[in-house]
Amino acid sequence: MDITYPLLIPEDIAQLQAAEKAARDKSRADRVRMLRFLKEGRVAGVSQAAEILGYSVRTVQRWWQCYREGGLAGLLAPPQRRGMAERITPEAWESLQAEMRAGRIGGLHEAQVYLRDTWHIAYGIDAISKLFRRRKTKLKTGRPHHRNSPAEQAAFKKGAAGVAARGAFAMDEAWFGLKVTHRRLWCPFGSRPPWIHEHQYPCHHMAPVTLP
Repeated sequence: MDITYPLLIPEDIAQLQAAEKAARDKSRADRVRMLRFLKEGRVAGVSQAAEILGYSVRTVQRWWQCYREGGLAGLLAPPQRRGMAERITPEAWESLQAEMRAGRIGGLHEAQVYLRDTWHIAYGIDAISKLFRRRKTKLKTGRPHHRNSPAEQAAFKKGAAGVAARGAFAMDEAWFGLKVTHRRLWCPFGSRPPWIHEHQYPCHHMAPVTLP
């Protein structure tokens, strides 16, 4: 029994042309183009439409089935993502983020143990890593911060300016600024570990040299 496609498509050709033009990508435009070809009678069925549009017959048959079940909106709807449901609950995730922001959890193993013991949610290390990356949680260090107060820094600059005015600096080149760092830890999006990254430069070895 032949299928009378034009009668099964309530949209007129002008509506289909407008929908085809407004389609967000080529795939959706081709879906509407399939309907237009069937409405115009340009093709006898979905098999011929698949050949003209360059898709497999099975794909175009699936498009037609989506249209029959959900209309034009169903045909253009994005495909539903399939996969395992997320095991972590919103409450558990919020609690884990709070622990990371407080600096009590910063490693994958620590997060694994916390979720297992506190929320009874079992994750492997790889699964924890993927969870963090999906939730925009990254390895971060603390923010840079000088140990000396602004007043002490200003006093040092003032003293250094006076020494420079009288002569020049002599510095043992084997001395280097001390940078006290912490290892990177996992931290949620929009925050950093709670400690500071100190830049400390001891200057007691500097001595003025009088110019001739």
